[in-house]
Amino acid sequence: MNKKTTLLAGFLFSSMAVSAGAPLSLSEAIHLADEYSFDVKKVTFEAKAAAARVDQAYAAYWPKIDLIAKTNNVCTGESQDYSASSDQLSQINAALLYTLYDFGVRSAQVDAAKYALESSEIKVTLQKEILIYDTFSAFIQYDSAVQQEQLSLDYLNQVKQLQQLINQRIAAGFSARSDKVRGDLALSEAKSRVEMGHVFNPVINL
Repeated sequence: MNKKTTLLAGFLFSSMAVSAGAPLSLSEAIHLADEYSFDVKKVTFEAKAAAARVDQAYAAYWPKIDLIAKTNNVCTGESQDYSASSDQLSQINAALLYTLYDFGVRSAQVDAAKYALESSEIKVTLQKEILIYDTFSAFIQYDSAVQQEQLSLDYLNQVKQLQQLINQRIAAGFSARSDKVRGDLALSEAKSRVEMGHVFNPVINL
């Protein structure tokens, strides 16, 4: 199993612990993975940027309007016969610019932006498919770890009951003390199994 799947499995374990042991469905696991996936967020932002570039390319077809406005220049200390030049007076200039033909430049820019957008959208879809596959693999690993730990806990409880019975038989004189040693070893082995399961699945606290 690859490193990414193992990390996802760990993420599922943490999510289960945060939810106080509530069962986590596969759809919820995929939703959580999608919500926190940096790779998905990255390609999604790239797709949004590509869509903006398409709009920008289309905007080149619109006419451009240049508008300049200015107020009178403030003049002090001039003589009475001073006459302000035209560039010192208030004025408004407007210009409408439109390119009738650009030898296909704008059309090529629009096409390039569209292709980039399609490529980005494919990346988003592909990244989500990869995420779903990795999450499913991690979910299987997670479910297997939970079941194995539960089996280890059941085995531990059975060994504890057997150990109590052995202690009672020894106290009553029906069993030799060597049985207690074997019981202690079996109990230690059962605890080790549970502890190993807890390393891979920290959901259940001993």
